[in-house]
Amino acid sequence: MKTLTGTLNILLLTALLSSVVSQEARAQIGKEAGTCADVKIQLSQSVAITRTAFQAKLVIGNSPVNVPLQNLKITLDIRDLSSNPANAVFGISNPVLSGISDVAGTGTIASGAQGTAIWTILPTRDAAPLATTVYTVGGTISYTQAGVNVSLPLFPAPITVKPDPLLQFHYFLQRQVYSDDPFTPEVEPSEPFPLGLLVVNKGAGAAHNMTITSSQPKIVDNQKGLQIAFQLLGASVNGMAVPPSLTASFGDIAPGATSVADFLLLASLQGRFISFNATFTHTDDLNNPRTSILDSVDTHFLEHVVRIVDPADDGKPDFLTLSVDPLLTDLSPLPDTIWNSVDGATAPVAALDSASDDATPLPPFLADGPVTNLNLTVHFVVPNVPAGFVYIRADDPGKNVYQLVSVTRSDGKMLVPGDNAWSTHRIIRLKNQSPYPQDRVYLFDYNAAGAATLGYTLTYAPLNPIKPTVVLTSPVNGATFSPNAAITVSASAASIQAIVKELDFYADGTFLASALAAPFTASYQPAVGTHTLKVVAIDANGTVSDPAQAVITVNPLVNKPPVITLTGPQITDLNAPATVTLSAAASDPDGSIAKVDFYSNGIFLGSSIAPPYMTTLQSLDTGGYNLTAIATDNQGATTTSNGLFLQVEPKLTNTGLAILRIVSAVRQSTPGQILVTVQNSGGANAVGIALATARIRWGGQSKPTVSPTTVPLLAPNSTTTYMLQFPAADASKQMTVFGTSSGRSFSAFAPVTP
Repeated sequence: MKTLTGTLNILLLTALLSSVVSQEARAQIGKEAGTCADVKIQLSQSVAITRTAFQAKLVIGNSPVNVPLQNLKITLDIRDLSSNPANAVFGISNPVLSGISDVAGTGTIASGAQGTAIWTILPTRDAAPLATTVYTVGGTISYTQAGVNVSLPLFPAPITVKPDPLLQFHYFLQRQVYSDDPFTPEVEPSEPFPLGLLVVNKGAGAAHNMTITSSQPKIVDNQKGLQIAFQLLGASVNGMAVPPSLTASFGDIAPGATSVADFLLLASLQGRFISFNATFTHTDDLNNPRTSILDSVDTHFLEHVVRIVDPADDGKPDFLTLSVDPLLTDLSPLPDTIWNSVDGATAPVAALDSASDDATPLPPFLADGPVTNLNLTVHFVVPNVPAGFVYIRADDPGKNVYQLVSVTRSDGKMLVPGDNAWSTHRIIRLKNQSPYPQDRVYLFDYNAAGAATLGYTLTYAPLNPIKPTVVLTSPVNGATFSPNAAITVSASAASIQAIVKELDFYADGTFLASALAAPFTASYQPAVGTHTLKVVAIDANGTVSDPAQAVITVNPLVNKPPVITLTGPQITDLNAPATVTLSAAASDPDGSIAKVDFYSNGIFLGSSIAPPYMTTLQSLDTGGYNLTAIATDNQGATTTSNGLFLQVEPKLTNTGLAILRIVSAVRQSTPGQILVTVQNSGGANAVGIALATARIRWGGQSKPTVSPTTVPLLAPNSTTTYMLQFPAADASKQMTVFGTSSGRSFSAFAPVTP
């Protein structure tokens, strides 16, 4: 078994495009005047369908090296399971031979050679018309070898045949093509015209991977010599738009199912297709018409591509047609048949016409009017409407000034715009009469039994609408904002053609909100960065204004640094080994404190991440310590605190000695004067111990000019203040007091405080 792709060639629309026909036809169709062109065109299409075939392969080896095999004849015999002959329901190809000259009775296989014959067996529609059927493929082989006649049966092999698809092709094309009339100075707009195809599978098998490829219409004869161009505008398959291509893929069509293709064409000149036919031939190597999956090809006069929505909508296009050739009746005949894309069935259509330029119109359906900028809705009342499908034609109250937007029936049902509610605007030229505009509106509907009168509301919009204007009043272009700001976007709008019904606000292309009444505002909380605000106005006709916009900026937050004060230790003179607690007060004006780091002489001591911010230093040795703290906030900003100086004195090893220290040294307003407070913090046992010497030293050098040069005796646990005079140039140097007591040296030092 193998899969074949057969090509079905269609020659469609061998047509004569003309705005008039023969004198006999003109007498029948009315008084239309003016010849456009006599043009014969062709439109060809091909259909490719994947289907199943079988291969029968026979391999014959001639073993003797010196005796040929002659008079070879092979007969294939196909039978059903009841052993009835069945070759007639199959197409059998001529075999493809290799190493064999013939299999019809004169074939030869050389001595020591091997021959191969391959047949393609294609079931016809009669092989399995309704259900899967099993057959056997056998036969006989006869030949002569060394003067001996040999005849052998071929062992039968079973094959399973599935039902074939059986396709009906229905083509739909409108008679009249409307475009520019070359005999008028005006350039009339071209109206696209559809070419519809409804494929119905009436067989019991599926049509697999069906593809239709069309060619552009081709001019093969042009008696008038006028240039006519055709353009393919678009295509859809089963109601879904596909790229405007000449190839449309239908996929699989199941038994009893349908597929619909809709091609949209445009002609550069107006006219009629006066010859409308389609031929479909399916040929293959078997030359057996029963292997064709085509059942019939029909063409129909199209009024409009519509949609059947009642009682069910399959989403595919349906076709409203005329049973009578329009060329053989009046210029504007009424349709009478609807083709349903669900199953290819037809139903009658009742036509009701009140167009004033027809021969016998019904009374006007218009209940009010006319259409104006201030009155864009009008109402139809259609009496005596029969049940079933109905086609309504009337004068268009919008003329060619307003376009039909929507049609709503009195029970709330909306007709599909474009498909089931449409309008046309054409210039009609009749013989011996001035051209006149023809403006018509058309409705296609389904009327359930019992509604004898139907009411419709027709809504229009200006054909050439004037856009409303809109102004974005706030914020102004270039405005700046702080983070997390709540912004009110405001706008005003006006329209001279209709009321403004809606303003739509956008930020950076994303919809924000709609405002349906003044004041037109929307709320917006932007992130940090630059943003584009836009607003558009929509009036009651649906006309959208040009956008008004403003660019705003939200600046990032400027972080304020934290605040920190080193509050401890309170005692700055200790004896080694000393234990001291460092503490700090820290805060952040626009955030929080992440941590406080403590340092001594620039060396990191420790961190505190929550108040109270402190750290403890233990076993401090003798020396001076410059203490600081650094606060870090939640955004990484830092601040360094004030500094504290900590003096650690030597360890007290003999409480009986005098221990002298400088409590403070403060610079005075008189140059060179420092007020020094000295304390003897020795123990009680030191009472009465005399100081052999006690001198002031600046920067490590004795200054004999300092007065007084010696410190008098200090009693234990007493403090004395001295006013010292020294050279003004040494005012910034460190002061040291030193001396001896009982043979032991002692010293104390302190910075000078401004």
